[in-house]
Amino acid sequence: MRSRDAWVIDASVATKWYLRDEDLLSQADHALDSVVAAGSTAPHIIRHEVANSLSAACRSGRISRADMQESLAHFLRSSLGTQPDPDSVIEQAAGITTDLSIYLLDAIYIAFAQQIGFEFVTADRKLYDAVTDSLPLVRWLGDITPD
Repeated sequence: MRSRDAWVIDASVATKWYLRDEDLLSQADHALDSVVAAGSTAPHIIRHEVANSLSAACRSGRISRADMQESLAHFLRSSLGTQPDPDSVIEQAAGITTDLSIYLLDAIYIAFAQQIGFEFVTADRKLYDAVTDSLPLVRWLGDITPD
C-alpha cells in the first residue's frame, strides 16, 4: 500500500532547501516538512548527490564555500539516506533503467520508492516526463500543493 503522507525525495528536491535561488521553493519546503513530520525518506545516494550539487553551486559562485560547508553539514546530520541501499534496490533499478532509458541513479530512487511503498517526488521535470506514463508513483514537485 502506497503512503500518501510520506515520500521518497531525490536530491533535486533536497538541494532546494539550501539553494534558495531556485524555483519551486515553497513546494520543496513543504517536502522538508514532510521529511520531518511524516517520515519521508531517500536512498543512500542522496547524500552523494546533494554534496555534488552544493559543491557545484560553490564552484559556480552561486553560494560561498562557507555556505556550502554549512549546508552540507546540516544535510548530513539529517536522517535522509543514512542506511545503505539493499542489493535488491540496485538490482531492481538496473531493470528500470533498461526499461525506461533513464539514469541508474534516478532509477534507484524509483526502485527504493517501489520497495517501501511510498510515492517518489522529484523536481527533475525531464525525469518526471520520461517516466510518468509508466510509473504513477512518480510525482513532480511542481504538482505538490503546500498547505
